[in-house]
Amino acid sequence: MISSMDNIKKYKKLKAGLNKALAAEMGAFWAFGGHTDKEDDKQLKQIIMQVRLDELNHIDTLIFLLKKHGVRRNRLREAAFELIGRTVSFACKFFPNHRINSVASYMEKLGAANYRELAGYARELNLPYVEQQMVWMWQQESTHQYFFDKMTELYNAK
Repeated sequence: MISSMDNIKKYKKLKAGLNKALAAEMGAFWAFGGHTDKEDDKQLKQIIMQVRLDELNHIDTLIFLLKKHGVRRNRLREAAFELIGRTVSFACKFFPNHRINSVASYMEKLGAANYRELAGYARELNLPYVEQQMVWMWQQESTHQYFFDKMTELYNAK
């Protein structure tokens, strides 16, 4: 399946990227718990809850892809990102909403860029299912980024 030395390197980068993305999504899932609790507006709270559910779907997808490609999960990295996410969740109590949304937007931007890169590796390696999943998550992260940018503008206008 993966034959040339260049493709072997890309495949290793893809698998490592999937593993890193899993840990980041776990951190995001926990962080959005505090973000949800901080928000008072019911409609905005529901949207943040949906973003959190999207992160959970990303976690499930990444676990599936890691298993499918025989990649051992990095439980230590996952635990570290869970701790970071829980710490951010707690810290949300002390920061104004515009700052929380600004940080969330930036993190979603990083996630989108990562998934775009992973989609490129999958395309070059002729792994259409992986590419499709990466593009799907890239689009969702970009949508989340847009939402948090708009929320930041909303709170800055107040």
